[in-house]
Amino acid sequence: MVKLGAVIIALLFTVMACNKPAPAPLPKANFFVENNNCISICSLYFYDQSENAVKWRWNFGNGEKSTNPDDTAIYTIPDTYEVWLHVWNEDDVKDSVRKTVFIN
Repeated sequence: MVKLGAVIIALLFTVMACNKPAPAPLPKANFFVENNNCISICSLYFYDQSENAVKWRWNFGNGEKSTNPDDTAIYTIPDTYEVWLHVWNEDDVKDSVRKTVFIN
C-alpha cells in the first residue's frame, strides 16, 4: 500500500512539473496615420491598432523614434518616408509593419 501511495505522489509531481502555461496570443502589428499627404512643415499622428501588443518601437523614417503606443512626428522636408512599427507580446514575440507616408 505504501508503494502505491508513493507512485501516485510521484505521478502527481510529474504531471504538475509538465504543466506549462499557455503561450501568449501572437502580436499583429498595425497602425493608422492621420494627416498623411500634408504640406511640410507638418505633423503626422500615429495611432497603434496592433493586437496583443505590450511593447512598441516606432521608426518614423525622419530620424525620430518612439516607444509610445501612439505618437506624433514632425516632417520638415517634402518626401516619401517609410514608417515602421515593431510590437512585442507578453512572451517577447515580435511582429512588424511598414507603411509609406507622403509629405508634400
